[in-house]
Amino acid sequence: SAFLLYGLVRRSVFKSPLSEAPWSLAGIAATAGSIPLIRHAWADIRRTGRVGLFPLIALGCGLSILIGQAMTAVQIIWVLSLGTLLEEFAAERASGTVRDLFRISDETALILVEGTEVEVSPQELRVGHTVVVKPGGKIPVDGTVVEGEALVDEAHITGRSLPEHRSASHNVYAGATVRQGTLSIRADKVGKDTYLSRVLQLVEDSLQVETEVEK
Repeated sequence: SAFLLYGLVRRSVFKSPLSEAPWSLAGIAATAGSIPLIRHAWADIRRTGRVGLFPLIALGCGLSILIGQAMTAVQIIWVLSLGTLLEEFAAERASGTVRDLFRISDETALILVEGTEVEVSPQELRVGHTVVVKPGGKIPVDGTVVEGEALVDEAHITGRSLPEHRSASHNVYAGATVRQGTLSIRADKVGKDTYLSRVLQLVEDSLQVETEVEK
């Protein structure tokens, strides 16, 4: 970016265009900027066994430098870098939106310890803990109801628009919300092993992998 700005100022303000020969300042800058691109292109060829986008762009940059159009190579590298940054930004933003949408638990959870409710962080939950979830709270584990009755909203898991009745021996899932009633739940799966966590991981992985059509 800095070198492009320098070339633009020199050409438009000082009316003194840069030399674009292979051994000129512009040629050296373009060659240096092409090194990461060449490495990426070589890695792509070794991984896929075919010539894709990055090898073709690297070839274009190399030819531009050789024929004395080094600034063209610099522009290609700049556009590619900008596109990659925008792609990473979009993917990270999409991942953040998905994480917010599938927020699995509240900031704290209640477990029973010798008959007493103890507040802990969701990261401290372990298989076998008895978790207490009250009205308005999110269920932080996949588990089995051992005591209590409640209406549980599982819309983002099952697609059902109305809360479902849950009582002893029923299975419940992390991320569901207790709308009415109180449940004591034996934790069968916690953290990344819960159903919703695995779904979230699959969604995030899919955002990082381009389909053949996208490529």
